[in-house]
Amino acid sequence: MPGPKLTVLLLCSLVSQYLQAQFTVGVTVLDSLHHPIEFVTVSLFKDTALVKTALSDKQGRVQFSHTMAGSYRISSSHINYLPQDTLLTVSKHVELKFVLAAQDKSLTAVAVTARKPLIERKTDRFVVNVAKRIAGAANAWDVLGKSPMISVKEPSTIALAGSGVMVQLNGRILKMPAEAQAAYLKGISAESVDKIEILTTPSSEYDADTRGGIINIILKKPVSDGWLGGVQLSTTQLTYNNQSFSANAEYQQKKLTLYGFVNASNAHFLSWQKLYNDYSFERPNPTVSNQEIHVDREAKEKALSGNLGMDYAFNRNSQLGFVVDYSVRDMDRTTIAPTWFLSPASGAIDSINRSTGGNSELAKYVNADLLYKIRLDSTGQSLKFQTSGYRFKEHRDGQLNTLFKQAEGTGELFRSRFRNMLPLSIWNYTANVDYIYPWQRGRFQLDMGLKYGSTRNSGDISFDNWNGSGYEPDIQESQAFLYREHIYAAYGSFVHKVSGRLHYKLGLRLEQTRTLNRNDAASTENRYTNLFPNAFVFYSLHADHQLSYAFTSQLQRPSFFDVNPFKIYSTDRLYLTGDPFLQPSRRYRNEITYTLQNRHIFQLIYSDTRNRISTQTIVDPEGKLHVQKGNFSNSRVVSFVSSLNPEFFPCLTTSFDLYAGLVQYKGSVAGFPINQQTAYVTASMNTAATIKPLWSLVAGVDVFEVAPFYSDNTYVKNQVIVNGFLSKRLGQSWRFTFAVNDVFHTAFDRTSTLFEQTELRERYYHETSRGVRFSIAYNFQHKVKNSNINEKASNSEEKRRVGK
Repeated sequence: MPGPKLTVLLLCSLVSQYLQAQFTVGVTVLDSLHHPIEFVTVSLFKDTALVKTALSDKQGRVQFSHTMAGSYRISSSHINYLPQDTLLTVSKHVELKFVLAAQDKSLTAVAVTARKPLIERKTDRFVVNVAKRIAGAANAWDVLGKSPMISVKEPSTIALAGSGVMVQLNGRILKMPAEAQAAYLKGISAESVDKIEILTTPSSEYDADTRGGIINIILKKPVSDGWLGGVQLSTTQLTYNNQSFSANAEYQQKKLTLYGFVNASNAHFLSWQKLYNDYSFERPNPTVSNQEIHVDREAKEKALSGNLGMDYAFNRNSQLGFVVDYSVRDMDRTTIAPTWFLSPASGAIDSINRSTGGNSELAKYVNADLLYKIRLDSTGQSLKFQTSGYRFKEHRDGQLNTLFKQAEGTGELFRSRFRNMLPLSIWNYTANVDYIYPWQRGRFQLDMGLKYGSTRNSGDISFDNWNGSGYEPDIQESQAFLYREHIYAAYGSFVHKVSGRLHYKLGLRLEQTRTLNRNDAASTENRYTNLFPNAFVFYSLHADHQLSYAFTSQLQRPSFFDVNPFKIYSTDRLYLTGDPFLQPSRRYRNEITYTLQNRHIFQLIYSDTRNRISTQTIVDPEGKLHVQKGNFSNSRVVSFVSSLNPEFFPCLTTSFDLYAGLVQYKGSVAGFPINQQTAYVTASMNTAATIKPLWSLVAGVDVFEVAPFYSDNTYVKNQVIVNGFLSKRLGQSWRFTFAVNDVFHTAFDRTSTLFEQTELRERYYHETSRGVRFSIAYNFQHKVKNSNINEKASNSEEKRRVGK
């Protein structure tokens, strides 16, 4: 029989083991009909201290692993349901079931919006809740510019942490040219935007060619049966007045959702470009005159864009979605471009060219997406079938007349006159099937998919020269081209939620690409197969401190416009071409991310890009300036990204973004070597102050600054842009916005490019960067109470729109 001391020791040992034991607490959240509820916030408290928190998955499941023995309190909260909490003692593995009662949505929507964090960190993405970012924003384009890590620049540039990006709307890729995409986003009211998903390192479910990252704009939808929509009128004063009208609406009735928007705009704007071609930069060249070219453009544009879609839930397990996007742009552009030929010795004017011309462009775009998704069982197994097709068609007619004058002469002499016609057509079709298989109540998940894509890009340009009495064909300049592309892809990804704090994701994508390039001079076929591995690891040190690591490999194929070989003339001394034989570039990216308090983001990034696609300006054998696309260099980048979003006061919203790094370029252009190392710094600030007690007025300022840096052998000079705005809300439906863009008229692009012994200096300004804008927006919502709406809680995300 053991003695008293041994008994005490045994008891102490047992108590110690009990106190150190770790258990699992599982919670299943159901509605009144015992259907699982997704996205319920479940929190575990020890006394008054928060221990862990998590969101319920599609099966309504939350699991807290590694929970120490003791007494706890568990609470739940959701936008559509009354909160619930309970006390429990953990001495073994525990399973709880919460049955939540629905509450009045008009009250909970306000309460939950106030508690939503600005940034939610997921395994492979950030989710930005933009409720406080729409003040001063007239449309989705403006909302992007006020969101963390995203910058926009007129007329059509969008960047994510300083890099290229692919834009999606409700999970669907906007497969349209940059100008049409910008016009499309400017037609979506800011009030319609619910949140923005940011993927700096896309996983294997997405195409290998994502242009660097993905921005997914998610629009609002009704929380109950009824109407949701808005109307907006906007006028912008540049040199001329510009107007736009947009309207959006969404109707939900039980299983059916109809939605759409339309935007119509009338624009009239100018742009200015100045180029100086110094042939005597490194050593005097008395035989060649330097050139100074001024290009003044005036454009008139009418545009119409929008979409129309439908979602239908046959039952709880199957949904169908269909949407059509469209865009029409009709532009007339005139150009006046004098060219001064300057003596390299004295700088005096030797002679002058004066080019005048114009062109008309009619571009039409239509895209259709069809999606069918079916849930196979209660564990979350599902299949998704999606097909999409789009057609882009553009027709350009242009002419250019050039007169020549000697400096000492008295009159102008005819030099050249030509006209051209360019019909361009792009067809694209894709089809994919995706399978999702979760098990062990969502702790593990396997995603697999197959995709096929086909593209046909064709054009036929014709040039005619003036012979004194009429036009005759120019056989040398006229040509036809055809670009065909077929992509076969398969992917798989595996997710393991080790605990509430730790989870990881591994993925692999296989793509085979076949291309055909054909023009009047040559024909080339190419076939390449690539593997794209990626990995994500996420660890939550605390609810306010989150760490993640991501590795991904990507491919950037040339755009369908980059492979267009036709000459687009601004003057008879300046033209642009693409390259039908461009090769895709390959990029490898490593990223470490720290997220603080769901408001601040810090990233350390290393990326390596091979066969980088870029634009260079060279001097052709005739002394003309040739702007061309090419695989000119490889690059290596070490960069730091920070996005600080403090809330000093409840009435003050502020965001500071900083991108800094070191870049190394190695390559060549037309035999001229590129070996450049450079540092870069880009900073932006968005701030808005709300004056609620007085007039419900919001005032703010946006500042964007780029320090000088090199891109290949081009030196990009510094740039500072300052925008200001005032926004007033009247009731819950009306918003009036007054904005001034580029207050100090400093949004000039200034570059200097070295090529052999030549320096090319350029200064460019697009008038749409500036201007005074006034907009009026009216938003409406009409709700119809319907008890059946909660039955669709498990598939509400899928019903949102066509797409992932």
